[in-house]
Amino acid sequence: MDPQDLQDPQRVGALFGAMILGGELTEGPAPADSPLGRAQALLAAHGPDVLTDEVFGALCEGRPLPPGAIPADGRQGGSPAS
Repeated sequence: MDPQDLQDPQRVGALFGAMILGGELTEGPAPADSPLGRAQALLAAHGPDVLTDEVFGALCEGRPLPPGAIPADGRQGGSPAS
């Protein structure tokens, strides 16, 4: 760990929280096969409107996305066309 990291109170708090919860902080992207990695890929491809509670649950559990989760016409963002 870089000693400079300990000068930033927000970083110290995040490190402490990760330690207490048994996790770790990383600087790189989330692994593609993790729930966060799957959500990031979906958001990058289709925008934030596609991420509903049902879609997020499917991503977390590794299930297929629910029918109609991604716009069939290929629109970005999953919101109605203007």
